[in-house]
Amino acid sequence: MKNMSYGIIGGGTMGTTFGKALIKNGLAKPNQITFGEIQKDKWETLQKETGSPVTDVIQDVANSSTIIFMAVKPQDFPEVGKNLHDLLTPEKLVISIMAGTSIQNLREHLGHNAVIRAMPNTPAQIGHGITVWTASDEVNKSQKDHVRTLLETLGKEVYVEDERQIDLATAVSGSGPGFVFLLLEALIDGSV
Repeated sequence: MKNMSYGIIGGGTMGTTFGKALIKNGLAKPNQITFGEIQKDKWETLQKETGSPVTDVIQDVANSSTIIFMAVKPQDFPEVGKNLHDLLTPEKLVISIMAGTSIQNLREHLGHNAVIRAMPNTPAQIGHGITVWTASDEVNKSQKDHVRTLLETLGKEVYVEDERQIDLATAVSGSGPGFVFLLLEALIDGSV
């Protein structure tokens, strides 16, 4: 898929990780990625770490992007979805990493059918994560192949047919590394 432009809505840890991974792996130049972030205190860091433009007008992000990566907190999504509703043309693709937000929920709030639901984990920050993902029926083979390539920048990717497996992955591979890190931190604190 050529001439891609990427919008990343949410400039937190995973949104930033995804943007940096696209650039590092040569899938996008900084000017092909636009971050949508409402917290202006994050803008300088985002621009410094990625070299990409940042805006708080998420409608501009959607209008200028072929693929939109949704990296907001699930509780913030209804408001974001309302702002994007009916702006997404059929050729656009939405990739969501919001825990517990179903494909049906994405469709209803966005007014758009071509959606991917993915669950990465924190080791993605160093390119060694696992991302479990699935797609709505409206996502074509070419789009799926491109998404597979995008997700491989974060580590390994695993496609599943059954969306329920995304919720299982959230509990196991999505949250599991955090528990391991907590245990390691406790061991370090105990040693100190």
